Amino acid sequence: MIQFNCHRCHRPLEVSEDEVGSSLQCPGCGYLIDVPTLNDIQHLQQDGTYEMVESIPAKGKLPDNRKLPSLMEHDELDRRATAEEFLAIGVTPEELAEQRQEVAPGVPKAPKYDPITGELLTPIELKSDRKPGTPPPMVALPASVADRLNPNKTLSYARASLASKTGREEKLWYPYVGMFKIANLAVWLLVTFMLGGGVFLQIFPFLALLFMYIIWPALMLICICHVANTVDETGPTGRDEMPVPLRQLSWVEDIWRPLVYLFVSWFLATLPLTGFRVVTGQWPPLYAQLPLEILFYFVFPALLMTTVCSGALNNLLPHRSLGIIPIIGWRYLLPVVAFAGGYVLLVGSLNVIFASISLAAGMSLNSGPAPTAAAGAVAPAAAGGGFSLAKIPVWVFSAAALPVLAVGVYLLHVACWQMGLLYRRYNERFPWVWQKHVKTDRKDMLAQLKNRRAEQQAEMSREAMQKIEEKKLRLLQGAAQR
Repeated sequence: MIQFNCHRCHRPLEVSEDEVGSSLQCPGCGYLIDVPTLNDIQHLQQDGTYEMVESIPAKGKLPDNRKLPSLMEHDELDRRATAEEFLAIGVTPEELAEQRQEVAPGVPKAPKYDPITGELLTPIELKSDRKPGTPPPMVALPASVADRLNPNKTLSYARASLASKTGREEKLWYPYVGMFKIANLAVWLLVTFMLGGGVFLQIFPFLALLFMYIIWPALMLICICHVANTVDETGPTGRDEMPVPLRQLSWVEDIWRPLVYLFVSWFLATLPLTGFRVVTGQWPPLYAQLPLEILFYFVFPALLMTTVCSGALNNLLPHRSLGIIPIIGWRYLLPVVAFAGGYVLLVGSLNVIFASISLAAGMSLNSGPAPTAAAGAVAPAAAGGGFSLAKIPVWVFSAAALPVLAVGVYLLHVACWQMGLLYRRYNERFPWVWQKHVKTDRKDMLAQLKNRRAEQQAEMSREAMQKIEEKKLRLLQGAAQR
């Protein structure tokens, strides 16, 4: 029998042990109360309430293996329970399973119960109608079914496109053709119009200036974010289509984070060139500037892949970000060449378009003559009536730069697509951290536990023998005194 008091009217109650954990109605106050378990009775007070014990504050600092990890290298700590902690807790699940197999091999699993009715679930025994000793009847199968049921054939599992080594989506030449698909072509033309649309506004000087100095910077920001979004869509996401600028219109995912990724990559790639400028106070000469620019075009794709696809800034360490280049091999040159060509054509054409529109709009607002390449001045022709570039209107240069801009946008999309394909092919071999959990089995844990417990038993035996010897010595000393 279990005796306890009601926590409301403090009336003493007595129930059988079969009702432990159930609920009953107090005959004194009529409230429904829970019958405490055998462990809860130890903490019940006379008034029926539970005894509250204050928590003991932790003493000292946490051990080193419990500190939070930092982002520096070679500080990954194993925070799994040690042998001492297992000994303080009891038997581990692995050790329990091993003991069960040693004591009674083939022990059946724990019984299963229905979660709703609580009914014991037992396997259904199937019996055949044929008599014992008779072989099963042979049924002839069609050839197509027999081929599918052939046990000598291996089962073909479906493979994800990200892990595939073959297929059109993995060939690095495919982006040059895939850019002409309807969806990709629409994105290509849209980005080209966003960057060079001011060419069509030269006949409206005020609108041209409004576009170039207010609208165009915002469109340029969107296109810059579009570069990092393209690498993300074709790489980790695994799509073979160009994303629409601003994708899902998310401020963090589609604007801020891609902008930070691209700025960090550009800053690190131009660090040697800008560092020379900061230290010396001037730009390097041509023979030194050219190798630094080639270095920028070479390392920028690797840095952009690391910032966009790795998901951790500590992967920007040189041996991790640039370590992907030898893993990719000569195929890394494909996005490098496409990026270098697209970057040069894009920047050059944008400079021509911006200068032409600004000059044309300024001359028109000042009510001057028709703007030409010589800022509106008509150069004297040669004696026989020769040709002069100064006579060409400015809008001709900006219109001619528009196809060059389209080619630059095309090559940059191809480069970003190739970066994504290279990530999908080689990402498992990249020297990046914080990518996936690699399970390491500690096979010596059971051996350590057995050795430690053997040492504990030996120590307990020594202490017990020592106590016995001390007790015998005290008995002998007492007998000698008597």
